[in-house]
Amino acid sequence: MASAGKVKPSVGVSLIQERIQFKFNMAHFVKAWHVTNCRPLGDSANPERTDERYCVYDEPHKDYLYTQAFIEKLVRESRDVESFERFFGYPPEAKTTSGTAPAAESA
Repeated sequence: MASAGKVKPSVGVSLIQERIQFKFNMAHFVKAWHVTNCRPLGDSANPERTDERYCVYDEPHKDYLYTQAFIEKLVRESRDVESFERFFGYPPEAKTTSGTAPAAESA
């Protein structure tokens, strides 16, 4: 299977977000493929011209899939403030915690 081991962008975002200490979303993922130049822009006449280490064009679905190597690269580039800022060009944002505040203790 040609797409085995490859992920769609939304899955890639989740995989990266789970492994780093900063906020990581789809805007970061898009910026990353721009920075790495691993795929052409969406209006390309040659969408199959990708850096196959990181990305492949899925012709039947007319979209791109990303490799584990791309996910690992983004995790490495996001490992600390300095790496994140060097790669993305701006500082990372802290993750926010979700949920409710702990209940006050009863007296």
